[in-house]
Amino acid sequence: MSTFETSSDWTFERLMAPMTAQEFFADYYKKQPLYLPGERDRFASVMSFEIITALLKQTAVWTTRNLQLVMDKRILEPHEYEQSAGARAAAEHAWVDFGKAESWLRQGASLVLNEIETLGPGLAAIAGVLGKTPGGKVQANLYYSHRAHQAFDVHFDAHDVFALQISGEKRWRIYQRHFVDPIEHPVFKQLDRQFHYANKGAMETEVVMKPGDLIYLPSGFYHEALTETDLSIHVTYNPSSMVGLDVISALYEAAIHDELFRQALPQDDDAKLAQRLAGLHGKFGEIIRDPHFVDYLKQVMAEYTYAHNEISLPISDKPETKT
Repeated sequence: MSTFETSSDWTFERLMAPMTAQEFFADYYKKQPLYLPGERDRFASVMSFEIITALLKQTAVWTTRNLQLVMDKRILEPHEYEQSAGARAAAEHAWVDFGKAESWLRQGASLVLNEIETLGPGLAAIAGVLGKTPGGKVQANLYYSHRAHQAFDVHFDAHDVFALQISGEKRWRIYQRHFVDPIEHPVFKQLDRQFHYANKGAMETEVVMKPGDLIYLPSGFYHEALTETDLSIHVTYNPSSMVGLDVISALYEAAIHDELFRQALPQDDDAKLAQRLAGLHGKFGEIIRDPHFVDYLKQVMAEYTYAHNEISLPISDKPETKT
């Protein structure tokens, strides 16, 4: 199989085979986890040690925001592996000192590469597929880990997860309980280890992922992953879609055109404030029922994706001739 696959080489049906898309959406999507074993080289075009090495050689790409190191369930602080203050001083995020990073990896730290969905044809191909089905914004992350050191403790994710095992083996433990519909917000991110252990329930499923295997986890399902071999590589794709709270943002954009929403609220007069709130409530109802607002919301939903436009060279500077 060619390393340079295009989006047309991957389809949702191929990714989820032998399960059909109809079966997946009827029985598993947003409902329960799914494990699908696959051929060993199934994802060879998506990621490999060679591809990782090539990516890491692009040193200007990596900052302490998109390259993280995790040691025994602790995410390292940027100052522990960033370049000195004098290097790239104007950068918003510090560039990685790869000498320091390599030292941490030799001690057993896990490597996490975030937002890599456009950094290779195979990576982009599957991101493109999931961006259409099930749809939404899709981010891909890579995890390179060692057997003796667990990177992340029991937790849930605020997005669905499609995890592809690339190399080595990883034991996934999925727990009985799940948090209903979490979102990417500090309220959920700040939940601590004590909360997760108190709410995860008993272990319900245990799966050893091997190269070519895929696991799907709906958002909110408690899980942890432990490396079974000396080294493990897996890539996760994390699609996210619009939720009810996003309607508030759409309502805001519509409401700014109505003068009632731009007027100052009454001060020190509870009766007038109650009257104004009742008026605003009625206006919100009018907006939501307006067919133009519904069409606008549908457009926003259709455009809720990452635009990964490409340029193919060479490009002619000569005007096109009409035939």
